[in-house]
Amino acid sequence: MSDPSRAATCVKDIDPLRYTSYTDECCRVLEELREYPTDMYLVQLARLNRMAHRIVQILPFDAYNPPHIASSDSVQRCVEALEAELKRLKPSSAQDCIQDSILALQYYNLELLLYESALEDDFSKNDGNSTGVHCDILHSSLISAKDFFSTFSSLTPQYFLYLPYSVYQQYYHAVDSLSKLLLLAWKERDQINAPTTIDVPTAVNMFVGKAKEAVRFLNDEESSLCAEEILYQLIARVRTFKELHEERLANVESYDINTNATRRNSIRDATFSLPHGMSWQFLDSE
Repeated sequence: MSDPSRAATCVKDIDPLRYTSYTDECCRVLEELREYPTDMYLVQLARLNRMAHRIVQILPFDAYNPPHIASSDSVQRCVEALEAELKRLKPSSAQDCIQDSILALQYYNLELLLYESALEDDFSKNDGNSTGVHCDILHSSLISAKDFFSTFSSLTPQYFLYLPYSVYQQYYHAVDSLSKLLLLAWKERDQINAPTTIDVPTAVNMFVGKAKEAVRFLNDEESSLCAEEILYQLIARVRTFKELHEERLANVESYDINTNATRRNSIRDATFSLPHGMSWQFLDSE
């Protein structure tokens, strides 16, 4: 998945790269020839990138709702249509190599993006009066979160060192999504039976544990010292989401626009750090 697509998944006001007819033709040629073992991996990455573009373009629903269709119906129809497209791209359940795991993580991350975007209005409500449609979407989103973290937990520590940076970004997005979904499930506790999933501290500790195990596999070379520093930076960033979740828990019964804007910028700072210690809050103030 391209850098703009990763950014669009985690920071929704950034557009991903467009998937053109030429891109589609290249994918078809690679799919037919399969000259190299990684050809189909690239094809699947490109098609998942296309789905990221479609989800970001179609959502949020306030720009999508036709005036003659009730809001809950339009949400349901749109989610079902995108969900059907996405399921056609679902990777094989057999994860025999690291590429299979990467594709699975990206797939479940896109499911989270779809469901999270559909629930965007519900996150800001103080009450628990969401529609039945939204409760169904919330149920599906928690299952996607469970699948994402289950897939990540199956990675061996040796793989952790060689994951594309996109996987770390997706993990940050998944933890942030899980935080919002669990808080929404708490508000909707009288209306839904939330499926068993992990909590945010467990998700953060899973990442930290994998990173620390990976550090133990490093040797004493200078390049390994650099890798160790990077891993500890990743650990510091993912711990930021645990702090944000605790703040959300403390304010679950209130909704302050300024507070939520600050949270959004904190998430951006953790996920897409700007050079020279700059904050996204500075850019928003321009």
